[in-house]
This record gives sequence, structure tokens and C-alpha cells, in this order.
Amino acid sequence: MTGARRTIAKDLSVLGAAEALYQQLGGAPHSPDVLVNNVGFGLYGAFASLGLTAQHDMIQVNVTALTELTRLIIADM
Repeated sequence: MTGARRTIAKDLSVLGAAEALYQQLGGAPHSPDVLVNNVGFGLYGAFASLGLTAQHDMIQVNVTALTELTRLIIADM
């Protein structure tokens, strides 16, 4: 590994967090060689009994933010 390792904590359930993370990385000249997109969570219980906000957060993290972050960073790799 030639570059320095960097860990950035970000709440990806918040709209715009993936874009903010990308901006924090600094764009193309500072883009990572490897992205470990290890994000996600699940909910336990019957679908009808789980809160809608929690379900929206799960979709935002597991699908939307993951896809957005990958798309932003892969363009610079």
C-alpha cells in the first residue's frame, strides 16, 4: 500500500452526506485508490410495525448513499 489510510465517520442516513464526504476527500487529486464501501444496517421486526422514518433511513444508507458515493468516487479512480 503506497498511500496513507484514512477513516472518515459520516452519518449516511442524512441526505447529502455522501456528497459531503466526497467533498471532504478533496476530489480527484486526493481520491482514494480503494473504496471500502462497507455501509449498511438492517431492521428487525415485522414490516408493518417498523417506523417509516427508520425504513427511509435504511434505504438511504443501504441503497442511495452507497450508490451515490460509489458513483462520485469511481469517476476519480
